[in-house]
Amino acid sequence: MKKHYRYLLMGLLLSLNVHANAIGNRFHQEVPDAKAAIERSLNNAAVQGFNAEGYCKDQACIDEMRNPKQQQYFGKDKDLVAEGQKQLVTNPSAANITSGFNNRPKRPIDPNDPAYRQAQGFMDNSYNITHGIS
Repeated sequence: MKKHYRYLLMGLLLSLNVHANAIGNRFHQEVPDAKAAIERSLNNAAVQGFNAEGYCKDQACIDEMRNPKQQQYFGKDKDLVAEGQKQLVTNPSAANITSGFNNRPKRPIDPNDPAYRQAQGFMDNSYNITHGIS
């Protein structure tokens, strides 16, 4: 009877090995498949010749796209923050957003609310969830 278990165990291990090899082969084929999909899409006639400037109505649009005015803030974080603070005061849209944010109705949090408890559980276990531990 002991021999039967040995043969059964060997058969099971061999079948698992074959199955694992099939999974491994499929996994290793994913990268070439992804590369081939990108090549196919780049060689598609509808994609070739795409030019973003074709969507511009005039030369000013093309110039703005090639040289956006926001590039002046590249590497100058303090200038960007200063401009943002200035816009909060002078720009009506920014002032509207700030006003809406500061004056929104305050809602009390019910710690017994099922949605709140579920969200709290997700936050408490975020590491385990994102790393497949739980």
